[in-house]
Amino acid sequence: MRKSILYFLLFLISTNTFCEDLNFRSICKFNNGIDENDLLIRKPENVEEDDITGNVIKISLDGEIFIHCRDKREIYEFDIINKKIISKCNSRFLPQENFAIFTDVIKNSFLFCGFNGRAYLIDFNNNLKFSVDMLYDWGFQVNFDTGYYDKESDILFFKENEKINSIIHPGLDTKENLKNYKTSEETKAKIQNGEYGDKFTLNNKGNLMINGKIFRWGNAIELSNSSICVINTILPYINYYDGKQRHKLYYKLPDGEELESYTWHPSGDAYFLTINWKSNVHTLWYIENTWDPEWREQWYKEHPDAVRPE
Repeated sequence: MRKSILYFLLFLISTNTFCEDLNFRSICKFNNGIDENDLLIRKPENVEEDDITGNVIKISLDGEIFIHCRDKREIYEFDIINKKIISKCNSRFLPQENFAIFTDVIKNSFLFCGFNGRAYLIDFNNNLKFSVDMLYDWGFQVNFDTGYYDKESDILFFKENEKINSIIHPGLDTKENLKNYKTSEETKAKIQNGEYGDKFTLNNKGNLMINGKIFRWGNAIELSNSSICVINTILPYINYYDGKQRHKLYYKLPDGEELESYTWHPSGDAYFLTINWKSNVHTLWYIENTWDPEWREQWYKEHPDAVRPE
């Protein structure tokens, strides 16, 4: 019995590092309201069924911070120097805005993905570049709420039940989109045959690889030396894999704060947006990447125009 306990403890030590000192640092506060520099969210009791509320944050590969205010139907860029938000796009131009979630920033465009096979791309000038609605347009019963659009190859990838599907050259014509839709088996064949280009491959588990690296869906980010970070908001902790061991880095939201949204900065910092109902104020926070500081410093060195949150 003692030997079993000892082996279990050694296993925990070898696979996990437990930390309780990840600090939330405040970047900016926003009043909860309708004025120009406000963000807006309604209390759950004031939100009807099929209605939307809240704010979603995403960060581009160049470190630009964007916030989608669903109630104001605006996508803002956050000016980290002057601590204010600047309107970049109006989400009311999306065909099914209530059922789409701000998913990614792609070279002056915003990707929205939603339930039942919805995907939209809209640029900074409010031009809708493509619109896919598999349920409404095609009658397809699909279940995905995230996707990846590669602008260079003009291919939309999405994952349903761990299988990768795709649409080549997505656009505004529903018939053309259906014609260019590829099932998981067709997508797999095109990737393996090289029809989608050399940058896309599949590993032995069927994961999508881009330029030799596994594409991370959702709340994961890959840093240096194949190290991976995933945010768990339930327990909560950051699961950091350094290439050899997994480390659980625990954090705690500041008192009185309720999580609205979170995302990764390409430097490895974790960003969080919260609402405090007592003060009726939103706060943008970050947790500095102390688990791979070399990657963080290298990223800022390679992006001299990027502004550090300090």
